[in-house]
Amino acid sequence: MTSFLALIGFFFVLSLYFGMVQRLDTMEAGWRLLMVTGAALLVGGPGGRLMHRISARVMITGGLLVVTAALFALTGLTADTSFGSAAWRLALLGLGMGFVMTAMTATAVASVPYHLAGMAAAGNNAFRQVGGALGPAVLGALLTTRAVDALPGHLTDAGVTGAAQDHVVTTARTDGLGAVAGLDLGARTGRTMGALGDSFLDGMRLCLITAGSLTLLAALVAAVLLRAPRQQLTLRAAGHTTAGKSSAAQGA
Repeated sequence: MTSFLALIGFFFVLSLYFGMVQRLDTMEAGWRLLMVTGAALLVGGPGGRLMHRISARVMITGGLLVVTAALFALTGLTADTSFGSAAWRLALLGLGMGFVMTAMTATAVASVPYHLAGMAAAGNNAFRQVGGALGPAVLGALLTTRAVDALPGHLTDAGVTGAAQDHVVTTARTDGLGAVAGLDLGARTGRTMGALGDSFLDGMRLCLITAGSLTLLAALVAAVLLRAPRQQLTLRAAGHTTAGKSSAAQGA
């Protein structure tokens, strides 16, 4: 739930960044977001095979730490960040997600008796949905609050003051940041859009720091609480017992 709150909330904010700050159309923004899902799909298969060699605790904790690093690296995005500069950070995010998502469901299912596997999978999906629903709401609220608070200062720096500034700030508070992008302020429109972009970046950086802190918290929880699933422990114990009996029989 914590991981999906951070990740789904961040995707919501990132899509707004591509549209409102970089002024990309839907297809251009989609290609950039594809870097995340493409990288996650790329490591999904190998990640499943690695689960037979590496514990889920290591995979989930390590994957979440990679996601955390990627989120903090994305705080360096600006209005002029090129696709190439953003691509490696988005790909890194996808790589971490791929390892986490592959191991997460398998761990939940393997942690209960076989006849409860369906309930474990359903519970895992339910928590994902709760986190996915909370993410845009929580991070969206943080984004709007921080951006609107920062907007007057950026407008002043851009030379938009007086009644024009009051009109822009009032519009942002009552109708949202998107409504500001539709204002026609004549010669001041360009400077206003620049100030709006800077304010949005302030809000996005707060969201990225929050999302990165949440995934770091999830990594710490995974490192402390995840243990080998009960079924694996039972099978290992049974294997040791069988091996011991075989050795004793051979000795006899």
